[in-house]
Amino acid sequence: MRPLNGATMIDYRGQRSILGRTSDRYAIWDPTVGGPPIRQFPLTAEGWAAAWRGFRELEAAAVEPGAIPALGLGRLLSLSFSVYGRNLSVLARICGIVIVPYYALSLALILATVRVVPDRVGAENVLTPNIPWWVDLVNNAVLYALVVPLLTAAVVTAVVRAMLGRRPTLRTAYGRALRLAPSVLWASFLAALAAALPVLPGVAVAASADRSSVAIGLAVALITLGVMAGFFLAVRFVFATPIVVVEATRGVEALRRSWWLVRGLTGKVLGGLAVTLLIVFVVLFVGVTFALTAVLFTDLTESAVRFVLVVIGAVSALTLSLMAPLVNVLIVLLYLDARGRKEGLTLGSLGGSIEG
Repeated sequence: MRPLNGATMIDYRGQRSILGRTSDRYAIWDPTVGGPPIRQFPLTAEGWAAAWRGFRELEAAAVEPGAIPALGLGRLLSLSFSVYGRNLSVLARICGIVIVPYYALSLALILATVRVVPDRVGAENVLTPNIPWWVDLVNNAVLYALVVPLLTAAVVTAVVRAMLGRRPTLRTAYGRALRLAPSVLWASFLAALAAALPVLPGVAVAASADRSSVAIGLAVALITLGVMAGFFLAVRFVFATPIVVVEATRGVEALRRSWWLVRGLTGKVLGGLAVTLLIVFVVLFVGVTFALTAVLFTDLTESAVRFVLVVIGAVSALTLSLMAPLVNVLIVLLYLDARGRKEGLTLGSLGGSIEG
């Protein structure tokens, strides 16, 4: 058994959890992971009753029939491709109904404001699009404040319903997503902020440093370490969205839950995400490259440059509508696997939570 941080007394040992005390709290630990308590309660009669109830619930889940089995990464990837393939039609519609209008409006704004200016690449004179900075700001704000939270909540809902053997539909997916999108946005913002904070010291040093090699080296080192730390935090908080959607847990508490669920499974989660993100990137890159190859055989005029922008946008919208669900399918399966391992989650309890 791994060390239990803060434990001063052990009251009960179960199959899935340990009930005991710290210096000022009743607490429940996961013995397979160790570390800090997964739940804490005040040292009062009511606190003990709540701690005992929580301990019994975890132990009951550990032996309840229908628990979600723990799977290796290979099996999870295979299952994610299977779930994705069986439900591709509805998942693509769920994504497309948001992604396509977003890209259409984004392209309309770009085409209305872009200036095509001459540029020189080597010995060649070419025309390049010059898009105002505020257009990128508006497009990114709409994307991350509206499109991504709404889309993610809808896809997670659809995937969970598919895992329960229920037919996902646009209505059921977006019915829940519309209610939870603000909470998904808030949790996503907190996770992104936490991942970005480690990079700030390096950026501050780079902005204020002189051009000496020592200052530049220090800034590069700090930024590199910050990126690594931020990437680690992003992986540990990757379950925040399914936690909000399935458990209706919000804000910082969703991040705490994600941290605990990923703990001990970081390598598995990172490996799964790396594989699926690489697949999405390759498909998107190949699609855009093929589209550009088809339109760049002639000398570009200003109208041709605008046409290229439209082609890139159309191909990106189509590719992301088809491929974006794959990443969310894997995240949901990793999340369910973690809860099955650590909490004995059953399909029955999962169905009750997603319908609530």
